[in-house]
Amino acid sequence: MYPTLLIVTLTVGAPAPKDKEVAQAIYGLWEIERPPDDASDRAQPRPDGPLRYRFNRDGTWQVFKGHKETVDRRWFQFDPKPDLPTLDFNTPPTPAASPLVLAIYKIDGDRLTICCAYPDDPRPTEFIPMPGSGNYVQRFRRVKD
Repeated sequence: MYPTLLIVTLTVGAPAPKDKEVAQAIYGLWEIERPPDDASDRAQPRPDGPLRYRFNRDGTWQVFKGHKETVDRRWFQFDPKPDLPTLDFNTPPTPAASPLVLAIYKIDGDRLTICCAYPDDPRPTEFIPMPGSGNYVQRFRRVKD
């Protein structure tokens, strides 16, 4: 009886494998994607390589152009549990804005979509930036190691 009770107790308290996978899915290297109809400067190939973000397990994120890290590491935190998972970034402080960017994100296979608000703006509630909202969407694909 006691061994069975112990096994049931441990099984019920253990996180589900899917929950663990979702929580860890954001970690790794992501390369920004450009929509084919984007005619802006950002859509042009970069001579120094593509823009990449790396989300590290230690709670820091890095920005790369190609393989070169462009700024000091910054912190981030995320919560995969809400219907719209949340992501908070630390960005370089500027005199006019706080260093915190509030975002939502979704992961679909090897694709990551992030909708960010500018510092001091409220967290987005959808992945479609409304005119005048100050929100912007970034799309990434996972870079395999």
